[in-house]
Amino acid sequence: MKSSAKILIGVVIAISFLVGFFIGITVNSQKTDKQELAGTFGKYLDSEVVDNNMHLRADLLSNEVMLNKYRKYYNFHSSSCVKLCEDLDFAIQTSEKIPEYMKGSSTIIENVKQYRLSLQKTLEDISLANTSLQQISQSNENEFPKVINNANIGIAQINDKENCMPTFVESVEKFISGNNPYKYSDLIKAHDMFAINQLVVAQ
Repeated sequence: MKSSAKILIGVVIAISFLVGFFIGITVNSQKTDKQELAGTFGKYLDSEVVDNNMHLRADLLSNEVMLNKYRKYYNFHSSSCVKLCEDLDFAIQTSEKIPEYMKGSSTIIENVKQYRLSLQKTLEDISLANTSLQQISQSNENEFPKVINNANIGIAQINDKENCMPTFVESVEKFISGNNPYKYSDLIKAHDMFAINQLVVAQ
């Protein structure tokens, strides 16, 4: 039975990597957009610079191409953040329904919960940036750079704080290797979601 379980785990992980690879290809154009914006954002990322820079709003109002890139950039990260939050919620809810998994993984799930809470604040900051960009002509000139900066900081922290995800993936693989995988299909699904997220982030 253990040999069958290991084979199934290997197949599942292989499929996850393949799916992640193709997802990575589909988001490659989004990555290109982010690279194009890197130089532009570099001008505004530093908090002290942003706090004192009152020209960002005017720059965007006078440059429709750059404004559209900003909107596309934050729309992409907003959608990605919403999807990640959904995956985290699924993993938390699934894990808490399996006492035998939680017995040795409660700390790991608590870290996932904390990451989920931090993402909620990030999502709020990105949403505010989106709203400000959509209604830029009505936005407050003094507050606008700070709104954009807060969103940028949140986006950077998505990757900085996501180390709980590979830890979760490893814990599920260890748990499944000693149990019947057919009993834990949702836990394996949560594992696959996290594994794919890791691959997409790495693109």
